[in-house]
Amino acid sequence: MMWRRICATLLTAALLTPQALTAEQAGAAAGQGQPRGLFWSELKPLLVDKRVAIPLPGGVRIEGRVLAVRTGELIMDVRKTSNRSVYPKGQHAIPRAAVTSLRVITTEGPMKLLGGFAGAVGGIMLIFLGVYHESATLALLALLLGIPVGAWGGYHAGKAADREVTEILLLPDAGERLTAP
Repeated sequence: MMWRRICATLLTAALLTPQALTAEQAGAAAGQGQPRGLFWSELKPLLVDKRVAIPLPGGVRIEGRVLAVRTGELIMDVRKTSNRSVYPKGQHAIPRAAVTSLRVITTEGPMKLLGGFAGAVGGIMLIFLGVYHESATLALLALLLGIPVGAWGGYHAGKAADREVTEILLLPDAGERLTAP
């Protein structure tokens, strides 16, 4: 009877832990989806060493890590591209005129760790269940599959929960003329 209470308590804690949001995370989630308007000169502190996705003229979409923001170009290490002949993988200088909007993708937060821990706890609870029912097969399966698969699944669920995308629209700097696309 005591094992059932322990397992029920651990399962409840494991299932509820990823659902808890801090006030800061709840505010960030509420503000998602609204694009920010920024000038080119404001991009450097926000983009350097961040993962971004940029739609370019001609329907090409590239994604990668920003290495530098210069006056007339954005230097980035392209890791994903929709057209390898125009922008193959590797380091490229993207002209400023080609960038009208971009998305900053971050995956920082505690949920990867909490999700992995919760998944591993779920696997450990399967071991307890196998011991309680005196089933060596269930305990062995939980040890070999339950803990690693639970930790892997929890990690990736937590990573998806930590993912935050910020849409940035580039505003023309003072003295710059607006041109129709």
